Amino acid sequence: MTVSCYFCADDSRSSCSICSRPICSTHSTNGVCIACHDAICRFCGEQLSVSYCLYCGRLGCIDCLIQIDPSRRVCRECLASMDQRGPSDTSLQAMARIALRVVKI
Repeated sequence: MTVSCYFCADDSRSSCSICSRPICSTHSTNGVCIACHDAICRFCGEQLSVSYCLYCGRLGCIDCLIQIDPSRRVCRECLASMDQRGPSDTSLQAMARIALRVVKI
């Protein structure tokens, strides 16, 4: 019994190393399907991304992004450059708004 590619009707030759979807050679890049390839972490290149960096916009996985509040994440590179420059006025204002929300709870 032949298995069809998840993305087309061609016979699959392998499966995605991340999600295990059956894939043909057209929809495979280094053993990863096109869907997983587009969602891979831009920092480590190994895991699927969970979000993007608030500052540079690159996709990142849970290990490569640091959560700065319940809904925002920053990559280690941008966080390091912020530490060298010091916090900007807008980031201080954002932190103050968050602190006020926490205190009011």
